[in-house]
Amino acid sequence: MPVITLDLARAHLRVGPTYPQEQIEPYMAGAEDHAARYLNRAIYPDDAAMGAAVAALPGALTAARVAYEAAVAAAALIENASDRGDALNIAETQYRAARERATRVLNGIVVNPCIVSAVLLILGHLFENREDAVVGATAVELPHGAKALLRHDRRVMMP
Repeated sequence: MPVITLDLARAHLRVGPTYPQEQIEPYMAGAEDHAARYLNRAIYPDDAAMGAAVAALPGALTAARVAYEAAVAAAALIENASDRGDALNIAETQYRAARERATRVLNGIVVNPCIVSAVLLILGHLFENREDAVVGATAVELPHGAKALLRHDRRVMMP
């Protein structure tokens, strides 16, 4: 379930109800994903959704570990050392990615007003600036923009 509704997005973007939904939804998804990545946390609409995601973690981590062990066993059967190393690297990368996703879920956060505001700011930016380059204008990041709204809930991850 998205952090913001389509109606809220349309109102924020100041477009009418006839504006194509399929043109707004990718920006909505991108804005929410951007906020979640900055926070290093999964964002949930309510406690129940977060609880369900956390409850599913043991099964997901077990499946990831089993897949990793199977990939390592399969790699051991590869005769060529370079190919075996590549297979092991792939298995380790996939297992590490599964554990990182689990960490984001475990440290998830229920949406709050700052997150909604930040997602709306990011949405407006994505919608208004649909190109990679700004021509004929000076681009400046606002000091109290989306990052400032998200900073207090951000989970900083150290290597």
